[in-house]
Amino acid sequence: PSTEIPGFMARIFRETRNREIILAPDFSTCHDCGLTSPGLKSVCPFCGSVSMEGIAMITQYYSRVSGWNKGKLAELRDRRPIDRFA
Repeated sequence: PSTEIPGFMARIFRETRNREIILAPDFSTCHDCGLTSPGLKSVCPFCGSVSMEGIAMITQYYSRVSGWNKGKLAELRDRRPIDRFA
């Protein structure tokens, strides 16, 4: 899988007009135990709490999803996570 990323990146530059790529994973932080884990989760994988805060990138900086307006939340819902680069 890690060998697929360089090929994917090279294809973007060769086959599109993109000149900037941002790889920005989302995270979740538990308000009860403090664990930060990858992905947007509604339940903490460590303590089982539902007191979670999503953290995602918006306009090139990370912020808490709870502060986003409905337009930005719709944009977040429309994102497609990439599990494989091929």
